[in-house]
Amino acid sequence: MSSSPTVGLVGLGFIGASIAERLCTTGEPPLVHDLVPERVAAAERCGARPAASTAQLGADSDVALVCVQTDEQCLAVVTGPEGLLAHARPGAVVVVLSTISGATVAALGEAALAAGVDLLEAPMAGRGAASVADASMFVLVGGDDAARERARPALERFARVLATGELGSGAALKLAHNVMVYVTRLGTLEAVELARAAGVADGLLAELTRETGALSDQSDVWLAIHEARYRGETDATLDANMLVAADLLEKDLRHALALGAERGVVLPATAVTATAADRIYRVRAFADPPPSGSTSRAPSRRWPSGRAS
Repeated sequence: MSSSPTVGLVGLGFIGASIAERLCTTGEPPLVHDLVPERVAAAERCGARPAASTAQLGADSDVALVCVQTDEQCLAVVTGPEGLLAHARPGAVVVVLSTISGATVAALGEAALAAGVDLLEAPMAGRGAASVADASMFVLVGGDDAARERARPALERFARVLATGELGSGAALKLAHNVMVYVTRLGTLEAVELARAAGVADGLLAELTRETGALSDQSDVWLAIHEARYRGETDATLDANMLVAADLLEKDLRHALALGAERGVVLPATAVTATAADRIYRVRAFADPPPSGSTSRAPSRRWPSGRAS
């Protein structure tokens, strides 16, 4: 494989589209494929080259990235009859960027071994599309060291590579990361609701917790969205992003609870948070909005246009 591998990307959702755009500006434009023609057209406008099918993309790529939402989609894209493993070129590496269960990672690894293809897991952690844009996204890469090094030039065009160990270790690290993110997010929401109900001036809690370090950067970004929607400041794109975020929370925490049960770890806060997606993301307005002319302080941060799967 040359030092500039041909990169293919399957999946052009919120994060996949951002990756495609970043790849177009950092080297050879990627091959792309998605079942939604409008997404492919948007990537083409950025300079990406369309592949007619997943099979064609697999045959023409040195590094094939998979950025879809669910375990079922990953299995279809990677192991299906028209999937990447059945058509990958010799020496190619398939890299799964999606957050999936350890069981699915293991199944993909077994299928790749049988097909003679190297497969890496590389779930992402960061601030969504904003982290892709400045290549501060982390990819948590589990799998063979030599395969990781072959894929590294492609991955480093949009992310920082963190080697996690054997196949399955990346998924475990990402699920643990998301437990911390989502449980904290629910705690932030409850704190804001408590302060507001008790008559604390809007913005004071965020100001205080930023200074004390209790409010993480991730929660601060999310809090800006919560407060904007509380004031009725939203649109169709933001509402759609929130629906995707809710689905991802439920999926990721379901996987985390399964991993905990497998390893004998009880996760009570995770279990509660896993039932709170509607409360955290799906409700457009919370309680009573502030009166017209309110002097509420505007949040200091904006929601990035996308997030990690």
